[in-house]
Amino acid sequence: MQQLNECKFDGKPLNDAAVELDLGSGPHQTHQVPMPRHIRSLVRTLNVLPLSLAVLLTGSSIVILSGAIAPPAVQSYTSRVTVLIDRRTEGDFDTLINRAEGAARAGVQRSFDRDILVSQASVTVVAENNGSFVPILTLDVSRTQWKSFPDPQRWATYYRSAKKLLGLSEQPSDEK
Repeated sequence: MQQLNECKFDGKPLNDAAVELDLGSGPHQTHQVPMPRHIRSLVRTLNVLPLSLAVLLTGSSIVILSGAIAPPAVQSYTSRVTVLIDRRTEGDFDTLINRAEGAARAGVQRSFDRDILVSQASVTVVAENNGSFVPILTLDVSRTQWKSFPDPQRWATYYRSAKKLLGLSEQPSDEK
């Protein structure tokens, strides 16, 4: 068995640092592909390296490196929360709205604090009065909007019919 002192391909010695590829589109159009250090040591150890193996290993090294340089993208998501509050007999509808805004503010802040991947928070506040459950407001806001202006009144959608559905609308009194 003959020991090779240098690696050759097509009768030409292979450079330790690169593999020369013929691109095939012209007589003298070649391209040098750098070989990673671990492949060069493998070439020295084996003393023979087919060109296809060199190209395959070099290409896979590039793919592995690109994954290390640019990690895969992380997906963000929307946090959806429903908060239930009960109507207290001592307050009117405006008091109920103030409580609903406070609950919505706390729900949004908690959603953003709990998970860094949450990019959007949606909190629906539902009020209960005598067995009736009615949505009062929905606070739908992105993390950047909330950071710039954390006011629930700015981002909330109020349901106009909630007052009537809860039985809190002023009814005319019967006068005799």
